[in-house]
Amino acid sequence: MNFVEAMCITPEWDAPTNVKAYCTTRLGGVSSQPFDCMNLSPNVGDDYSDVKENRLRISNHLSLPNEPFWLQQVHGCDIADTSSGELNVYADASFSNKASNICTVLTADCLPVLLSHCTGKQVAIAHGGWRGIYAGILEKTAKRFGVPGSELSAWLGPAISSQHYIVDNDLMSKFLAKFPESAAAFTEKDNNSVYLDLYKLAEQRLQSAGVQKIFKTAHCTYSRDDLFFSYRRNHQTGRMASFIWFE
Repeated sequence: MNFVEAMCITPEWDAPTNVKAYCTTRLGGVSSQPFDCMNLSPNVGDDYSDVKENRLRISNHLSLPNEPFWLQQVHGCDIADTSSGELNVYADASFSNKASNICTVLTADCLPVLLSHCTGKQVAIAHGGWRGIYAGILEKTAKRFGVPGSELSAWLGPAISSQHYIVDNDLMSKFLAKFPESAAAFTEKDNNSVYLDLYKLAEQRLQSAGVQKIFKTAHCTYSRDDLFFSYRRNHQTGRMASFIWFE
């Protein structure tokens, strides 16, 4: 894999061929440390001119049909419609039923969740941090399609893996009180540490919305410093972008 080829990851899932989806890596951009080098967020302290250049490079590399629908993410459960014409909407998911409108989220350990309808005429994306998952962002995004969940496919992109995601007991108790089945997503170790599996949480919430076809990557953002930004690992760092649209 050369430098340019590593700029993006393409999901392996069963979405229709007219659905286009990608997740960027940290490679191929111009940002300096600690944002090196394909940082796509203007809100983490990076030089704005570098972020603009990075966004231009990704747009050209992927031949994006439009400017991505960038969100102001707040770890909530609001969903924006890409047809609204609004810019920098405060939301953590977006939905599109219009060709060439690009749903987008930024992540650096949280889980990008991409959704497609089996006809290829509706797509969505959600920012799956634990707060949003707890608030119901994934179920809400799936239901935004207005069809049975069995007609949807989901892809779970690069995120921090359970072996590196330590949380406190209070968070585990909070989830167990609301979602008893989430016990399968938490592992208590001998040193009294609790490890959280974001992928398992996401799968459970999607399944609760009827989504049966769920695909996921094996990439861990925390362990792959060569490919991904990780907030847990570096704290001050850049953000990857995940995109989905249909032609």
